[in-house]
Amino acid sequence: MKSSSKISTTKSLFILGIFFACSILSGTISLSAQPLQRITHTTGNQKINDINVTVTSAGMIANLGKLTHCAGSTGPYYMGYNTRTYNCATGSYTFTFNPPVAFIDLNFSGLSTSEHYSEEAIIEVNGHHYPLTEIGTQNSCEDLAALNQSGNIIGCDGCSGAGWNGTRVEGPIYTLTIIDSVIYGEPAGILFGIWMSYVSLEEDLGSKVCAYKKESASGSALIIEGTEVDLKLVSVSGPTGERNLYYSYSQYPSISIDITSFTKGTEYTFEFLVNDQLISKKLTIW
Repeated sequence: MKSSSKISTTKSLFILGIFFACSILSGTISLSAQPLQRITHTTGNQKINDINVTVTSAGMIANLGKLTHCAGSTGPYYMGYNTRTYNCATGSYTFTFNPPVAFIDLNFSGLSTSEHYSEEAIIEVNGHHYPLTEIGTQNSCEDLAALNQSGNIIGCDGCSGAGWNGTRVEGPIYTLTIIDSVIYGEPAGILFGIWMSYVSLEEDLGSKVCAYKKESASGSALIIEGTEVDLKLVSVSGPTGERNLYYSYSQYPSISIDITSFTKGTEYTFEFLVNDQLISKKLTIW
């Protein structure tokens, strides 16, 4: 499911009361001015706006020496080239987001293609190939790159370096892998910069979402209602991490979730699309 905005915080929302509870949270609707956060750490975990971002690498990874390249539009991620031995080989970076992000933006530089050397940038989302269909905008230091038939980024023929800015990858994104696939020769590697989205449910959308419990002869149901927003349920994750998708019966403006088998007093993670913004919230069943 695609969304087009920021990603959530994941603070616990405790649904209190036997019959009805509303998430009366401060803030007003604000669907514009949605900032992006640049990721710059090249290994390990960092928390960015309440999202845990873990970065790992594999294969040939270069040392950029400074954090950015091409007037600051790419970097610090440099793969496919060894700046000490000058050898070229396939390398990659993987980003893991917890909770998932709604989308990310990417800038690329350094792609090389000729009769003597060739490489391509491949994007994988949640373990699957993510073919691109549109080229980006030309950056400030290189020729404009191109797309091949597989939806991967390649350099323009004979250019010493090529790239572009503004590739949007839609989510929800749990894992994102960027690969420099060295096909032959010594193309000298690819650089990229990455920006992640986020949203604050408490600030932007909390007062528009209500929840209450409904009992019937068939069992208990959790009713989630959207007030003046388009609300869809994406998934529910249990306390041990199992995740069930709910695309098949997401509804608007209310969602009914059978919680008969849920454990009372236990926290579950619910993913919603609220006005096409991915939001991950923790709800304690009562």
